[in-house]
Amino acid sequence: MARAGQLVHAWALVYSAYKLAAQVSINSSGSKSVCSLETNDGLYRELLKDGVLVIEGDAKRHDVQLTAGVHRAKGICIVIDNHADNLYITVTARSMNANLKIITRAGRQRYDQAIRSSGADEVIIPEYEGGLMTGRMIERYYPVHSKLA
Repeated sequence: MARAGQLVHAWALVYSAYKLAAQVSINSSGSKSVCSLETNDGLYRELLKDGVLVIEGDAKRHDVQLTAGVHRAKGICIVIDNHADNLYITVTARSMNANLKIITRAGRQRYDQAIRSSGADEVIIPEYEGGLMTGRMIERYYPVHSKLA
């Protein structure tokens, strides 16, 4: 398990389907500090093996967020596949650090405003973003040169 003193500048939450999602912060010396939180023991061990600074614990818990150093972090990326958990973690993190840059995943577009109201600076909706990306690819490979009547 990582020591709290190591976790100064940034931290991230892991969402196993994405393997690892991290908000990275650059400290004054130019080095990157990233910490991940993970509840899945297998993924936790895999991340350790890969050299990722990781804490095994539930990010919804106040003590786990304190251990991760959220109170002095510059940024956090909350990408758990549960909008209620993401909302709760966002509120807790914001209450611990008013200057924290918070990026939170929303499962559906209808949750965007609630998550922003809870303290998130940015909201990512993977299904919506994926649709936009797909549309851009279609336009790139199959450009429409004339308007349809």
